[in-house]
Parts: sequence; structure tokens; C-alpha cells
Amino acid sequence: MSFINATRQNRRKVGQFKFEDGQRKTLDLPRTGLLASLFVRVKGNLQVTAGTGTAVYKSENYNKPYGLIDRVRLTANSGTEIINVTAMGLAIRNMISEGSVMDLIGSVLPSGVSNSPVYQFGTSNGANPVEFTLKVPVAVNERDPLGLILLQNGETLITAGLDFANVSQLFTLTGNASVAFTGDAHFTMEYYSVPLTKEDYPDLSLAHTILEDKTDIDSTGVKGYTVPRGNIYQRMIHRVLLNGAPAGFDDVDKLRLVYNQSESPYEMEAHDFYAIQRDRYRRDLPQGTFVHDFSYQGIAGLGGNRDLINSKAITDFQSEIFIGTGATLGTNNNKLLTLREQLVPLA
Repeated sequence: MSFINATRQNRRKVGQFKFEDGQRKTLDLPRTGLLASLFVRVKGNLQVTAGTGTAVYKSENYNKPYGLIDRVRLTANSGTEIINVTAMGLAIRNMISEGSVMDLIGSVLPSGVSNSPVYQFGTSNGANPVEFTLKVPVAVNERDPLGLILLQNGETLITAGLDFANVSQLFTLTGNASVAFTGDAHFTMEYYSVPLTKEDYPDLSLAHTILEDKTDIDSTGVKGYTVPRGNIYQRMIHRVLLNGAPAGFDDVDKLRLVYNQSESPYEMEAHDFYAIQRDRYRRDLPQGTFVHDFSYQGIAGLGGNRDLINSKAITDFQSEIFIGTGATLGTNNNKLLTLREQLVPLA
């Protein structure tokens, strides 16, 4: 018998947190089954009071509500990071999965697809309902059981966490304007039952990790990002912010990957990146977003291993972003956010 025939899918709500500005909330997941994914659901009300001033949502958040969560986390034994990503980075990762429409409001979906506000967000003066969901992919995709985590294990404790933002920092406020969010968040856990015999277990030799970091962009020209080596890369997502806002359509000239000092499998103009992303994901990604998708083989999110990069087998690894000479840079607000999605061999 195979794993597919020896298990079944389960989903259930676990944990609920009241939103508190700037606070981290954590939950030890139940020790049952093989964890495949988590869904983060946020629902509440954003109160914007302009008063005699103004409250403008910062453009670096792409006019989307995900900035309410600074970080989504999944750790093992209170230390080893499996997931550590901004909510906006996670949202973009969701966008490049086959058929993902979680950030689309019901009114723009085809008739019969949705009649409920599963995604809503406003920043106008007054009360604004907020509701959205993010998927945290623990397994590599919906099809393949690679990356599942055995929760039913006395030696491993898996903890999920949310870092809530300081809401006022998401806005540019003038005068006596103020903003406040009241609401809550919860997780829904997707897991598979553990087969009765170990012969039917899935391959548990690889962990699937998604980590995101932020570095400064100091000038126009080449911005080099040194990619940490040692694991197998599935994807790398760059977000370019210049002068506190997503890079404009013409602000990035090209992108290039280089390893072993001189090998460059990918070198393309930024406009070609945008076109290829539209072709692959059937949508335009947020401005200034560039995806190196090494696993893509015809179906978004359901790729293969042909072009994965085993960084342990190379001597160096650089990702280069060429910032155009006409781009406008600010002071201390030019950033490169990089999401790294990897397969990590377990000892």
C-alpha cells in the first residue's frame, strides 16, 4: 500500500488570537498527524479617523491588508525556523500557485464562483471591514507529500506564530488623524493521518522552508544579493522598494543569477520578467516583484526538480538586480526583500 492509500486528509481550526498592536502570538500545534499546511484567517474592523488631518495607507503595502501581520512563523522545538516570512511575501507566494484567487473580492469573480466577501479591505475615513486568508504551504504543493511534518512525534514540537503590526506605522498620518484595528486571527490546520505501518510513510527526509529577509539598496546600478548556500532552491522572490514604494515599471533594468563565478543560467530584462510572470501565473504580480521559479514546469505550483538549484554543489551564488539610472532613491527607504523557498535535507 502507498501513502496515498494509507492516509486521509483532515482540516480543523486551531487557536484564535485577539489582535494587539506590535505583539507576537504563538500556538503549539496539536501532536497529531502529518502537517501539510496552515491557513491564517484575519477578520476585523479598521477604524480610520482623519479628524483635521489625513491618513494615507503606505504604498509599500500595495493597498492590501496583509501589512496588519508583520511576520508569519513556524518553528520546530522553539528554535529551528521552517517558515519566517512577511505576510505580504506570503501573499505573493500564494499568488503564484495554480488558480489562487484568495486576494480577489467576490464582486470581480465570475458569476457563481463567490457571493461572499472572503477578501475585503478599505482605508477610507470611517469603519472599514477587513477580511482575508493566507495559506502557509508546509508541503511543497497540493500533489506531492514532500515536506510534510510528522507532528505525532514526542521529540518534535511545532509552534505557529503571528507578529501583529503597529497599525499606525502602516499609514502616513498628518494632523490629529488616527487609525486602529480591532479583530482577531486564527489558524486552520491541514494534516494527514499517520499510516499504520512505517512502510506506508511519505518521504520525510526533506524539510520545506520559506524564509524572507531584507537588505538595503544603496544606489543605482547593480544590487548584489548573496544567496545563502547549502540547501536546494525551489524559488526565490525579490521585491524591490525604492523611496519607500514598489519599484516602478522602468526602475529595474534587468536581473541575473550567477554561480560558480561565471555560470549565469538566467539573465533577463525586467520587462521580460513581467511578461513571463503574466504567462505563468495568469496574472500580474505586485509592482517591483520578480520571481525566479526554478520548479516551474508548465503548471504553477506543481513543478518538478529539473531546474532546482542544489546550492551545496556550487562555490558561490549571487542574485543581481540592476537598478536603472533613472530610478528615484530616497534616504534609508530603499529595500530589497527576498523570499527563499528551499528543500533542506534532514540528517
